[in-house]
Amino acid sequence: GPEPGSPPGSPPRRRGRMLGTHCRPDKDPEGNAISWGNVPWDDVYGPEGWCVAENPKSSCGCHLDGHAGPACELNYEMVCPNQCSGHGECWLGFCKCHEGWYGTDCMRKAAAGVLGPPGGGAAQAPTDDDHLGALLEAKPWLKPVVRIAAEAEPTDLGAEPRQRMRPLIYVYDLPPEF
Repeated sequence: GPEPGSPPGSPPRRRGRMLGTHCRPDKDPEGNAISWGNVPWDDVYGPEGWCVAENPKSSCGCHLDGHAGPACELNYEMVCPNQCSGHGECWLGFCKCHEGWYGTDCMRKAAAGVLGPPGGGAAQAPTDDDHLGALLEAKPWLKPVVRIAAEAEPTDLGAEPRQRMRPLIYVYDLPPEF
């Protein structure tokens, strides 16, 4: 599970091997038949099974993004929109944005926040916290997608950072057929 005290939806501390619908045991631990199972119980939970052994005798395969290798032991970066723009963590195709950021790709700065990179320089990469600088060093392929939304960029280098205006939200009543 996740770290103790983590907010709901936090990823687990350690990824385990996945067990997809194509690899379910055909019996329960007591030996009773399970109608939806298709793999012998020992191949999944036995001493040399997929979920127990370091090198299992059979494989259930890796079917989730972020896993590879014969026993799903290799982890790679999952795929998310713009890789969360460097302002969030990617988990199974969805971005979990860092505090102060939002949007499907975490590119938007929260309302009333100061916009633009610290120091006001438009040419530098956004570095709202130390994490982002370290992230770009560790993952240089993210540099092309880590940027500030166009409306947030300063107009001139000497200007004070602008404050983001709160968005106008319109709600429309539609007939029930829509």
